[in-house]
Amino acid sequence: MEPKGFIQTLETTDRAVPCDRTAPRADGREWIEITLIGSPNAIANTQRVLQLRGFAQLYEWSPLQPAAKTGKFISLMRRLLHLA
Repeated sequence: MEPKGFIQTLETTDRAVPCDRTAPRADGREWIEITLIGSPNAIANTQRVLQLRGFAQLYEWSPLQPAAKTGKFISLMRRLLHLA
């Protein structure tokens, strides 16, 4: 069975298609980005609190990265929100 034309496979795709997270979406959703900056302990604590409150799972956060020249760390999360 041949793959459908609307499904791109690695064999038929010759270049990466960037995901524009700033463009408006037809389905009424919008990307948001949440950034935590601080010590590793403060970031981990905030992530756990947000998980306990049902906002985000721990696996949704990026690994800790050192913030530029501040001695602090950073962790990011992106999420699609349904706008009312």
